[in-house]
Amino acid sequence: MTYDRQNLDVETKTRVWVQPLALSVAVVLVWCVYFRRTSWDALGALNLTHGDAALVLGTAKAYMDGDIWPVLQKFVAHLGAPFSANWNDWPVTEDFLIAGIGWTGRLVGLTQAGNLFVLLAHVLAAVSFWFVAKKIRVSSAFALMGGLLYGLSVYAFARGLSHIVLAMYWHVPLLLMLTWWTYTPCLIRDDMRKTVAACAVAFIAGTLNPYYSWMAVQLFGFAFVLHVVRKQYASCWVPVLLIACIGAGFFCSNIDTFSYVWGHGKNPGAIERDLADLQLYGLRVPDLFYPFQGNNLHFWQRIATRLYVSRAGSQGEMWSTYLGLVPAVGLLGLICSGAYRVLLGHQPSAMWWQAIWIFAYSVVGGVNLLLGSLGLTLFRATNRFSIFLLTLGLLFLCQWASRRLDPRAAWVVAAAIAVFGLWDQLPSRPSAQDVANEVAALQIDREFAARLQAGIPSNGMVFQLPVAEFPEIPPIVAMNDYEHFRPYIFTSGVRYSYGTTKGRFEAAWQATTAGKSVAQMVDDLEAYGFDAVLINRRGYLDRGEALIGELRQRGLDVVSDSPDLVAFRLAPSNAGKRPEVVGFARNWSTAEGPNRWAVGRNATVILARGDANDKPKRVSFDLAVLREQKVDVLWNGTLVDSFRMTPGEPKRFDRVLTMTQAFNTLELRSDTEPALPGNGDPRMLSFKLSEFSTN
Repeated sequence: MTYDRQNLDVETKTRVWVQPLALSVAVVLVWCVYFRRTSWDALGALNLTHGDAALVLGTAKAYMDGDIWPVLQKFVAHLGAPFSANWNDWPVTEDFLIAGIGWTGRLVGLTQAGNLFVLLAHVLAAVSFWFVAKKIRVSSAFALMGGLLYGLSVYAFARGLSHIVLAMYWHVPLLLMLTWWTYTPCLIRDDMRKTVAACAVAFIAGTLNPYYSWMAVQLFGFAFVLHVVRKQYASCWVPVLLIACIGAGFFCSNIDTFSYVWGHGKNPGAIERDLADLQLYGLRVPDLFYPFQGNNLHFWQRIATRLYVSRAGSQGEMWSTYLGLVPAVGLLGLICSGAYRVLLGHQPSAMWWQAIWIFAYSVVGGVNLLLGSLGLTLFRATNRFSIFLLTLGLLFLCQWASRRLDPRAAWVVAAAIAVFGLWDQLPSRPSAQDVANEVAALQIDREFAARLQAGIPSNGMVFQLPVAEFPEIPPIVAMNDYEHFRPYIFTSGVRYSYGTTKGRFEAAWQATTAGKSVAQMVDDLEAYGFDAVLINRRGYLDRGEALIGELRQRGLDVVSDSPDLVAFRLAPSNAGKRPEVVGFARNWSTAEGPNRWAVGRNATVILARGDANDKPKRVSFDLAVLREQKVDVLWNGTLVDSFRMTPGEPKRFDRVLTMTQAFNTLELRSDTEPALPGNGDPRMLSFKLSEFSTN
């Protein structure tokens, strides 16, 4: 790999800035015109009932309202009513990105802000690719061509606002360039400016999507190994430093989650990953070369459908993996040229080795699945590493063409490839009516939200039906995940029941309350201080007609109505009552029937008091162990019982305890470290709690 130590060629500074500016303008024009986002209303058009756009805007809304801030622990006052939504168990590395959408939304509106950040992602990717291409001496013609195709990739369009954290892949070319620098002794080590710039890029990468930074860590790790093998010990610190910078960025972005889990224990229900996920969302090689659907090259789409798509079916995220024909040709050229050099006994390029490793790591059944079998299941969707393969393939093609074409021919060929590549990569163009329908649907939600906000008191509480956990659940009938954010996005000073992370106690009461008769449910909600009950018709087979009919029979008035949503006014009590909930808060497994295992020496149960008065509560449960140990039971920090436990001899706890606090803690403390049960279960277990009940 050769690098230009001069200023990006022999161009003047003026010409250097003209190229990325022209490239940015081209990306903006293509995006706005092709997707018909040429008016302010159209710029804000999006679909909140499909994909994860509602999640992104719902999260951004919490930043917009000032409920949460990056880095700090996250309790959202306007969600999770009557409590505050707890988002600390769900790690989101891209805090500053989502916060940026929310803060921009204060100025231009939240939906416009969302789409502007999507456009920004396209522009940054294009300019970043151009910059790296120029650094490796790609001609201006092919650097601009590559930047245009890279910024407007199939991957970017497939991700969009729903996966804006993945669509922000602009730093991937920069990370690859840094890895090439680290493979070369002295290239960074003896250049302080490069060292500082590299550290800054690595730190920023750590604050963005962890998939990209995880692959960068692996590639930097190979640089370290390379220097050790070559006995270039003076250069070993460079990749280590960059890995540390990535780790620092990741730690800073997730310090809220780390600190909360340290204080309250892991929430096993917040994020669920298993080996089946690693196979479902792994990289399948044909997905790189066959478009999933909607390709503008109809002949190629027909071939792809006949040979692969119709036979493989829709699996995982295959809709986002297609590279595009131009990058795919580049990737094949990279693989074949490197293999040819190996056959000749020559050393292939760093690009080739990286592509081979990414394939080996990401492919279904590859290294990632092996690591998953050892417990590392966090990175389930290795198809997302296709963006690295796209980057490598396109850079190789641009570099190869630059070396073989004279400047005049280069501009003609690059222009032709750009036109062909864009037509291949752009998705089906929305009609003017499609955009108008999205604008109209958002306006309906805005008007519904405005009527709801006007119809209840300031900071009034709204109970949302059907009850839905957060995050990551399958659709409820026709209601997609995160649809309960729709009214929240367009209101101010309204508190909603939806939105606290599943697995803790704060939302446990909702399903119980919704499962009661309509009359009892309404009585409970009014006693808890709720001002309205909101129904999403899409979550019911009968579009909620039976439930709506019962609420009307009870004499409840409609606060706001729309084709999908309807809200009924309640008569809240001023008694200050809250749901009495029990939460397995710290160091518990998920429920296994009536049983839960402690996964640490100490485990905590939270009991929330329903009102402001001290009240007695009978608490009973069975306790069993795998090894001899002593287990103490503490109530609000005071020892109330102690058991000397022996395997096979369960003990019964049955006491009346006084609830003196809003949130009371029942803590069980063992004097023995947890251990493997010896039956193939990989968990470290301490004691088992069964038949827990309160009355």
